[in-house]
Amino acid sequence: VWYLPKIGYLNTNMKKYSLILLILVVPLIISGCFGFGDNSNNEEEKPEYIIYRNGTLGEADFMVKYNSEWKLEEIVSTRLASSTDEIVFKVGLNHKISLNIYNDIDADTFLESYTFEEITQTEVSRFIGKRIIGYIEDENNKEELIVVTNGSYIYVLKTNKPDSPEFVEFLNNVAIINNLNEIAEPNKKSVYRLYFINDDQESCQATYYREIYLIPEQEEFAFIPRVIMALLRPGELALDEVSLNTSIPLGTKLLSYGYDNNKVIVNLSHNLNEGGGSCMMESRRSQIEQTIMYLNELTELDIREVEIWVENSPENVLNP
Repeated sequence: VWYLPKIGYLNTNMKKYSLILLILVVPLIISGCFGFGDNSNNEEEKPEYIIYRNGTLGEADFMVKYNSEWKLEEIVSTRLASSTDEIVFKVGLNHKISLNIYNDIDADTFLESYTFEEITQTEVSRFIGKRIIGYIEDENNKEELIVVTNGSYIYVLKTNKPDSPEFVEFLNNVAIINNLNEIAEPNKKSVYRLYFINDDQESCQATYYREIYLIPEQEEFAFIPRVIMALLRPGELALDEVSLNTSIPLGTKLLSYGYDNNKVIVNLSHNLNEGGGSCMMESRRSQIEQTIMYLNELTELDIREVEIWVENSPENVLNP
């Protein structure tokens, strides 16, 4: 609490100290130390970007927007026969990001030489891919890889600095062009919807969606776990860019699933039941149900009911 002195309290000594204080403070104010001066020099300069495009693949080209301070090199890969040269971006001292495309091997063959510490799924340019952190020989030299399948092509995006903000930025700025041969085949629709909520919506139902690209599966019911696992990883879908959010708690995992007699059962971890009132629980159920039911639009599945389990039990699921 601040108290103001009485008017008559200021004497000659106080006036002298006030003058000294004024002499000290005025230059600081003029120089901008208190935010009153010119602060244009304090504004963080935004980096300039360059567009790189590979135009040699035709139906599976790619583009990437990268920081102009990064050094670009095109290196011929001799480890495996590839459809293009390897594109390497030198981000900084001992920090590299690369992109390579193969069309003569499958993803599993490529990954045989790696020892994995972590395998998850992520999305790059609407493609769901494998995110891997591991190493080839020396476990002290870890690499982070994103392996994306696009028709007959395998895209490998890699960095020697796992979880670096530069690699996250790189993934957000890569545009992979869909394989035209894959899309042109009849009865193969590849854009699927994941349902989310909007922070400003009044309804408890999930009425907004995010589209992702999925390669066709030999067995269509295999799409059930794929769309659910994608739904459970909102951090990889750049939802904030389209003003969307999820009501499903982070850390929720798909434990198992089933499909029989037109009914889908998804068994999720205990996280699904954590916190939230009745509207929040309704939103979680709606996100899961609508994401699964949309498979009827793109497949021959005839899903009529979705049953949600938690930790192997249908009891006490999504109760507020």
